[in-house]
Amino acid sequence: TSVDIYIKTGTDEASFQNQLSNILGNDFLVKNRFQQNETLYKVMRSEKMAVFLILIFILILASFNMVGSLSILIVEKLKDIAVLKSMGADRKLIRRIFITEGMLISLVSSIAGLLIGFILLYLQDRFGWLSLGGGDGSFIIDAYPVKMMFLDFLFVFLSVQVIGFLASWYPVHYLTKKYSSISLK
Repeated sequence: TSVDIYIKTGTDEASFQNQLSNILGNDFLVKNRFQQNETLYKVMRSEKMAVFLILIFILILASFNMVGSLSILIVEKLKDIAVLKSMGADRKLIRRIFITEGMLISLVSSIAGLLIGFILLYLQDRFGWLSLGGGDGSFIIDAYPVKMMFLDFLFVFLSVQVIGFLASWYPVHYLTKKYSSISLK
């Protein structure tokens, strides 16, 4: 019912598949391993997207901590803001200072998280600490497979930065509306 053909490494798989399909005609289906297991790969891609969306949800929840921290920081620094205002700092400069602080928090956090994630993935790839099943050899592979992709790291980094910016912008924008009423007393 089927014939498995293995091609040499470096051979263009798509052109080989087309040539073989032309030779065999319409009576035969010529599929590569991805086409044979199309449903499995679709499920795996959707699983990856679901995990990414869960990560985004967790980041949004965690950003409330940053909103609270920046709000408290601005309230605690009202005297410092009044001093800066008396020295000529305008509302835009004050906002930029606190947004920059929020973005620095976000930047350091994302770099630390990505570095820890990279180390854990490297260790899993190298040593296979997270095993499948009981480790009794009932699976083709013993350890959970991982593959590090630069675009995944980039999307996570950009997502953290966007959420971090929004979490910084809201409290700064809201609390500095009272800029004109801030003064040294």
